[in-house]
Amino acid sequence: MIRNEAIISRFQSVENIVGLDKDLFVVEIGKTDFPNKPILNSLYQCCIGISGNCISRVNLIEISQSAGSIAITLPNQFVEIQNVSDDYKAILIAMSPDFFDKLGFQYSFQTANAISINPIITLSEKEFEALIKYTEMVRNILARKRPYAREILRHLTAALLYSMADSIIKALPSNMSREETLTQNFLELVSKNYHECRKVTEYALRLGLTPGYLSSIVKTITQKSAAEWIDEYVMLEAKALLASSDLTVQQICHRLNFPNQSFFGKYFKRHSGLSPRQYRQNL
Repeated sequence: MIRNEAIISRFQSVENIVGLDKDLFVVEIGKTDFPNKPILNSLYQCCIGISGNCISRVNLIEISQSAGSIAITLPNQFVEIQNVSDDYKAILIAMSPDFFDKLGFQYSFQTANAISINPIITLSEKEFEALIKYTEMVRNILARKRPYAREILRHLTAALLYSMADSIIKALPSNMSREETLTQNFLELVSKNYHECRKVTEYALRLGLTPGYLSSIVKTITQKSAAEWIDEYVMLEAKALLASSDLTVQQICHRLNFPNQSFFGKYFKRHSGLSPRQYRQNL
């Protein structure tokens, strides 16, 4: 299983944190508070940039966050921290899927897709102030141990989400070229099907393209080949599961749909230089 408890414990070890049981956290973070390995995220997270810069990859999409923006990550997304400036400061809002599901927020595929495509949202001055005010209100409510704190925080959080939804949808890229659109469609297909489908020819067939043309446009747009993207998704999940789960190598092999553990081990070593067990031991 994924070590949700480990992720929550990491939050709870940071100074200046407030929390509602294991459902809602508001915490100030800096450079030293980030994990140094890929993780499989288990929470809804919104990171508000206060100062400095953080470069990371969310499901292999590189993002750069600076002051005045938010970075949103969703459950079951893979997150890798690439580089964090020494002066980076942020406020992280994190909530459990159970808490989020009970907010009554009309979370649609369109919203989830918008966030996946563009996890970084640049805030207006009013939006930034509203988010900071929200974190202050959460701290005050929990510090005063008010009756019905959970219900108050649910309504407060739902109101915040509705106020931000429009900005998230508006952040969707527009006027993409045909090649950019096809590349985006390919990457979305890979992110959902790499467990079972690892051949470029299969993705080309689904998109109604020749394998050669698909490989050409993906390479032109992303500077990586279609095959490289498929391998990166497989390796990212393998590394994240080795780092942040209690699954055995055999169980990870089955989850990633490899025919046997030997085949998985050779595949992993070819792409990382280490066997799965060596990679886990070196963490």
